[in-house]
Amino acid sequence: MPIPQWQELNHRIVYEKLRWRDIQEELLNILAELDQLRREDRIPEGKYRQKGNYFRDTIIALVKARCGYSLRERELLGKTDVHRVDLSYIQDVENPERGVLILAGEVKAMGSPGHKRDDRHYPERTITIDIDKRIKEVKYTSVDLKRLIDPQVSKGWDKFIANTPPAFFTAWLMRLASHDRVEHIFKKLAGVTEYTNGVGVALYQEGDDGTYKWIVEIPKPLLTIEALVEEVCHYLGKIP
Repeated sequence: MPIPQWQELNHRIVYEKLRWRDIQEELLNILAELDQLRREDRIPEGKYRQKGNYFRDTIIALVKARCGYSLRERELLGKTDVHRVDLSYIQDVENPERGVLILAGEVKAMGSPGHKRDDRHYPERTITIDIDKRIKEVKYTSVDLKRLIDPQVSKGWDKFIANTPPAFFTAWLMRLASHDRVEHIFKKLAGVTEYTNGVGVALYQEGDDGTYKWIVEIPKPLLTIEALVEEVCHYLGKIP
């Protein structure tokens, strides 16, 4: 079962101070194994859907390994709602109720292969099916958290997004289906950069021969996962 391998990888990232470039092929193999189990109905639906949580832990581990900061999942108060975010950093970690929220973020995982379940066949789940809903969630969370500090967006939109805490970052793990158009996906995600402080993308696809590969050319203003981790660490390093 590849889940324990993924958990072990996340631990190893921290202890061996690994970077995305060091672990991306191993992670790709884990994702391929997960998909094969799903095709054959040999992994419970709920366990397969935990990909996002394990990838969240990968991002947390990469940040910890790179710059020593410990991010965590947490419920946060926004201007109009309470949000459970995948990533957060509060400046005074010993007194989180009085500490200042410096950084927050979301991690998303989308896409799955065609598969069998209960003697029925289900087609590939495309990124396109879910991406609009997930993007709306991210935009709302980022803006609502920032509006708790500046409810009137007093200095204009660009400065509001760039300078109002918390800095908000997102990471996307995406399996490109045969009916997905990569340019369309990139265009959608590029729009998220207008609402957040950084968007990192790990996009992979299955070839005709069944092998998996990363799509390594990530167009600006989007970031690779390695670049996203650098941005997060750079931002946290500015804390006085």
